[in-house]
Amino acid sequence: MAHRILGVDVGSYSVKLALMETSLRRTKIVSVAELPVPDGGDGQQILGQELASGRWKADTVVAALGGEAAMVRYLSFPFMDPRKIAPIVGYEMEGQIPYELDEVVFDHVILERSNEDGQPSARVVVVAAEIGRAKAVVDWLRGVGLDPDPLTVEPLAYGFLGGGGSDEGETGAVAVLDVGHRSTNLTILSGGRPMFIRTLSRGSGHVTEAIASRLRISIEDAERTKQVDGMVPLPGQDLDGPRGEVAGAILDALKLWNLGVRQTLSAVRSEFGQNLDRVVLCGSGSTLQGLPHHVAELFGVELSQVVRPNMEMLGGGGPQMALAVGLCHLAAEHRHDALNLRNGPLASASSHSLVREKGLVFATAAVVALGLLVANGWARLALLKKEENLLATHLRTQTEQVLDKPMTDPGRVLRKIRQLQRAKRRSEIPIPRSSAFAVLSEISRQTPPRNKVTLDVSRMNLKARKIVIKGTVGSASDVELFATALRKIKCFDKVEPSKTTEVGVGDEKKSSFTITISSSCM
Repeated sequence: MAHRILGVDVGSYSVKLALMETSLRRTKIVSVAELPVPDGGDGQQILGQELASGRWKADTVVAALGGEAAMVRYLSFPFMDPRKIAPIVGYEMEGQIPYELDEVVFDHVILERSNEDGQPSARVVVVAAEIGRAKAVVDWLRGVGLDPDPLTVEPLAYGFLGGGGSDEGETGAVAVLDVGHRSTNLTILSGGRPMFIRTLSRGSGHVTEAIASRLRISIEDAERTKQVDGMVPLPGQDLDGPRGEVAGAILDALKLWNLGVRQTLSAVRSEFGQNLDRVVLCGSGSTLQGLPHHVAELFGVELSQVVRPNMEMLGGGGPQMALAVGLCHLAAEHRHDALNLRNGPLASASSHSLVREKGLVFATAAVVALGLLVANGWARLALLKKEENLLATHLRTQTEQVLDKPMTDPGRVLRKIRQLQRAKRRSEIPIPRSSAFAVLSEISRQTPPRNKVTLDVSRMNLKARKIVIKGTVGSASDVELFATALRKIKCFDKVEPSKTTEVGVGDEKKSSFTITISSSCM
């Protein structure tokens, strides 16, 4: 009997659905649909009405959290065994995110294992999200009768686009660029598996807003203008008249988008050194005229290497269906190792009912597994004891350096660290709660948008307990708005803005400011 999987992509402009049927012999997308949500419309009501038709009934529902709502970290371990990796992922993440672990849900996927020169290693991607943000997605879908499990993160869903290249000799990586309405997912694939993911907070909607601002027209008229006259000019191409004005607005809107793409490519090339074989362009914003030429230049590839997924691959749908279809493939092909944020306080009740229904099967499997473990246990006992002694030696050495007293009991070490934390004796613990990169990321996330504050940061100095931010704003009130936003960051003890000083003349007049922050997390 076929297993039916429903992929749900809840976008800011529309809701996309893809229905897949899987069996022992085939996997096929049987239906896709895009449900536009007009400004001010109720997307939940529109989706509920569509589901009421009954043609979208499925055994598994899979959805994704937007990449901008998640914190992505890459970890490396000097071993490959998933049983050793899983217990320590949380401990590693605790020092890399600006939240307590009980405030987030997180999961990990092993991206790559290697054993070069007899040295085992594993590269892992970990995704964490605030419980409230992940729960909001689950509750929204539950409101229309859907219980998503797994709940993954968007950029991880494009693995199905990594194969099927025109050149069978491809040895490099494949970039998937999904241009949405308010954001863009960028995934670098190697062998069909994501090795680097990022979500840029820029999309086709920002292009529409730029056209509306440049031409002083409504958003609706700007969207129509973009469809008719919108074009990313080719290098050296000059467009006159109205099309030139529209092209100028598009280029302005793409500046931050270009910067984010270049930064990502630079990080990928620096870490992996792989060339790109193809760039797969998809998403609702990918139909903009001239965008393939622009992407080819941006990624440093030939125009022929910028391709689009064919309609058959997307179940007959357009490029905007890539994420919904990718979610179906993710659930079908990686049911056991797919990243799933439905854990901890968001664990699905269906998993418990499945255990009850298959109790006899699970009990039999458990007995067999127990027998194998007992048979293999004696052979591994000596090796485990040796590893335990080695770890104890490392712990004794590290605690003597960090806490001035050698210890071998991990529980005692944790209690000592927590005791110092409760006593606020941070100077005695040379282990920061968060990295400078994580703090910088949180500052960026809390910074008010450009439509609320005119802000230009010229210098930022991050030290262990002090952060100094200097720059200019449009008015003195903008400084207080910025400072208020920064006070929301939990590890900032004190945020003190200085008096502003006017600089420039005429239309260029601005107010310079300095904000001094006392921090206890670095």
